[in-house]
Amino acid sequence: MHWGRKLARAVLAAVVLFAGTYALAWFNSYNLSRTYYRQAEASYRAGRYIEALMGYKDYDAAHGRRVFVGGYAQVVNIWEHPWALPRPAVYEEARAKVREIIHQKFTREDAQLFLDRYLGRENPYLGEVMLRMAELYEEEGDDENALETYRLVISSFRTDRALVERAKERVAALEARK
Repeated sequence: MHWGRKLARAVLAAVVLFAGTYALAWFNSYNLSRTYYRQAEASYRAGRYIEALMGYKDYDAAHGRRVFVGGYAQVVNIWEHPWALPRPAVYEEARAKVREIIHQKFTREDAQLFLDRYLGRENPYLGEVMLRMAELYEEEGDDENALETYRLVISSFRTDRALVERAKERVAALEARK
């Protein structure tokens, strides 16, 4: 029985240590995500949608160094892992802002600038922005560039079935109008 109590105490201590460490990590992640969200909101209100989405580096004159100013993408990234639970409301708020920026705020010029900056880098929003750029070409009546961009989405993002299906639907619709 003596060993049984020692084992139970050791297991309890390990559980408490794990829970405490997880709680501390969660709290730190929450605080960082709130900071990034506030920074993203400032960029958003200023109409700087790419910076609001992805964050940017700025010069901090008081400290004499460059600092990272967060975007909604960082908030989403912090909580994206399936074990990052419970997810705070700021996670869903940031995801909604990402969708709003890409699908409602981005102009064709914004989408092009985004692609110029992030093409060739790992970026979870690249396909979605490219699809949006094709849609904007289509809205402007530039069917040739729209088709070319939709086809690029289809060939470049094969693993994203929903994205490819949307692009294929638009290609079919545009080709049917010819």
